[in-house]
Amino acid sequence: MPSSASVPALSARDIHVWHATLAATPENLDGATQMLPAGEREKTALVASEAQRARLTLSRAWVRGILARYLNQPAPDIAIRRSPRGKPQVVPRDNDAPLHFSVSHAGDHMLVAITRSDDVGVDLERMTRLADVERIAARFFSRGEYDALLALPREQRADAFFRAWVRKEAVVKALGTGIATAFDAFTVSMGKDPQQEIDVTGITGVDRQRLWVRLLDIGRVDYLAAVAFSFPDAKVHHAEWK
Repeated sequence: MPSSASVPALSARDIHVWHATLAATPENLDGATQMLPAGEREKTALVASEAQRARLTLSRAWVRGILARYLNQPAPDIAIRRSPRGKPQVVPRDNDAPLHFSVSHAGDHMLVAITRSDDVGVDLERMTRLADVERIAARFFSRGEYDALLALPREQRADAFFRAWVRKEAVVKALGTGIATAFDAFTVSMGKDPQQEIDVTGITGVDRQRLWVRLLDIGRVDYLAAVAFSFPDAKVHHAEWK
């Protein structure tokens, strides 16, 4: 996909995943502030930490800037709300096709996934050194995932843990459920296969039986990313927001 200068058509089975950086400069902060509606500017100004305030400004602005490309609306005019499940939604204008999105941040990077499908979740994780991945897995993973992790040589467990974690985060974000209530209710792979089918009936019952989750390469060796979606033949495109 091209950069933010142009956006191709978003068909019913397309998912566009945009990568943006959250490194602040006086120039991009000034431009980002102008992309926010007055209410968001006022809320952001209340954040005490200058660094956190800058990251929040850039994050909210880049989401609006990306959405504006698809909606053909000024970024400050886009109405965003939370669904009953807590997922962010664009409030459509008359006769507008639905547009759904998911956002994830890690370090100085963020991902925004855009689709016309009903469910999408994206997650980005920085692969930091964790003291005890086994303890974290025992708390949050399903029994099968935990056993699979312990079956690996110790030097392979950290990478496998993050591959599982990023997949699971993408799935729960697509469904709009929380980590504590849903993380151990389904099982994902710890392997490197790019796409996996996930049985989510442990979370949703018969309302939705499956999602698919795909690992993403964003070109940064110390980050892992994944996107979850509702049909197996989704076309996932990656682009840089500049």
